[in-house]
This record gives sequence, structure tokens and C-alpha cells, in this order.
Amino acid sequence: MTEDKQDSAAARADAKAREVADRGEADVDQLERHTERLGHEIDAARRDWEAKQADPSIPGAVSPEPSRKEEPSSPERGQAADEPTAPREQGSR
Repeated sequence: MTEDKQDSAAARADAKAREVADRGEADVDQLERHTERLGHEIDAARRDWEAKQADPSIPGAVSPEPSRKEEPSSPERGQAADEPTAPREQGSR
């Protein structure tokens, strides 16, 4: 290759590299904006949920008392505590 052709090829390669880098930077900027917007939406949803939990008039949203601990289920009558429970068939109650 002649020197002019080498310079021209190098210039095209540099231009292509700059184009790829610019696209990458634009993608990063877009992802950062999306991440920030999503963070705001999450915060708004959390505030909304907490407000609903504090409102006893909203069914299903009231959170259980934090001091209340869930007790383990007791074994069925006639069954030892360490015996596994048998799965119930559909339709059985």
C-alpha cells in the first residue's frame, strides 16, 4: 500500500472507532436516564404501598404487626410432631 492509501485507511478506521464509541456513550446515557427514571418509579410505588398499608380502609394492604411472630403450624390430630404431613387430595377438606 502506498502511504496515502494507508493514511486514508487509518482515517476511516479512526472515524469508525469514533462512531462506535459515540454510539456506546449514547447508549450509556440512555441507560443512565432509564435507571434514574425507574428508580423514581420504584420510590413512588414504595411510598404509595406504604401509604396504603397505613390506611386500614384498604383491604389486603394492612401489614401485619411487626412484633407478631408467625407460629409454626401444629401437627394434625393423632400425628407425631416429627412426622411429615401427607399431601391432601384435591377436593378433600
